[in-house]
Amino acid sequence: AHFDLPKFYPWMLTKKPAEDPPSWEVSFTQSGVPLHIAPSDRKIDAAVLEWVKPSPYYYSPLTRDVVTGKGDHAELSVAGQHLMKLLVSPD
Repeated sequence: AHFDLPKFYPWMLTKKPAEDPPSWEVSFTQSGVPLHIAPSDRKIDAAVLEWVKPSPYYYSPLTRDVVTGKGDHAELSVAGQHLMKLLVSPD
């Protein structure tokens, strides 16, 4: 209900939703800048990392500590979870 990126940055939408979707997929640059927003039918309770470009190096220094792990084992860090909370609950 508080996710305002589509409202303030409509050019980032890959497709316009018919109504309020249960969740959104947001694509970010490596440095954490949002690039694309897409509605999703998936119902989730908290932000989830869907995909990261595989790397043989640890993700933390590559992503400003937003993503942790290495190779096939990547997840949002505490900082990444806080970033997503800022995007969905700015109050």
